[in-house]
Amino acid sequence: MYKEEVSKFANYEVYEIVDGKYHPLFVCEEYNIGAMLAIMLAKADQQGDTYYLTGVNNPSDLIPGGGWYDCWHKDLETGKIIKGSLS
Repeated sequence: MYKEEVSKFANYEVYEIVDGKYHPLFVCEEYNIGAMLAIMLAKADQQGDTYYLTGVNNPSDLIPGGGWYDCWHKDLETGKIIKGSLS
């Protein structure tokens, strides 16, 4: 996915990585909407998969600091949602 393809309606994307493969799930304009979607997916996931939120960028873009993501997964023992990040 390229920024030019979604720039009119999306600044963020929600994705997951399953068996080492990237799976795009949603694109959205606002961070809060993307975070809500990722949290809802994490709450519903029975396997504790991690759902990531990051900015939409071209693969060759130079991102100062190397990029970022926030992520959420469910602790299967407690049922609580755990947030992680790379900022």
